[in-house]
Amino acid sequence: MSLFDNQGDLVGKVDIKKQIEQTILNIEAVLKAAGATLGDVLKINILMRDPSHFFEMNEVYKRFFKGRSPARTTVQSNLTVEGMLIEIEAVARVPR
Repeated sequence: MSLFDNQGDLVGKVDIKKQIEQTILNIEAVLKAAGATLGDVLKINILMRDPSHFFEMNEVYKRFFKGRSPARTTVQSNLTVEGMLIEIEAVARVPR
């Protein structure tokens, strides 16, 4: 999922907290359009440029996924967009 805002601008070029917050808000918006919520997310894959940001990332992540958290994998990755610190993929169950 993208960490770009509604105008297509990269959010928080040096701020991992802003980037994960924007990315999760974008995921939440896509889920809402499909009739789902963050509570319907089953699995999250997080790609991080620098694993030293793990604890900062996790602090923001926990604000959105309280209680039952989806299965999650977090790995280091060489992200291709300059300034991108994180990328998130979410798999969710969409109600019929």
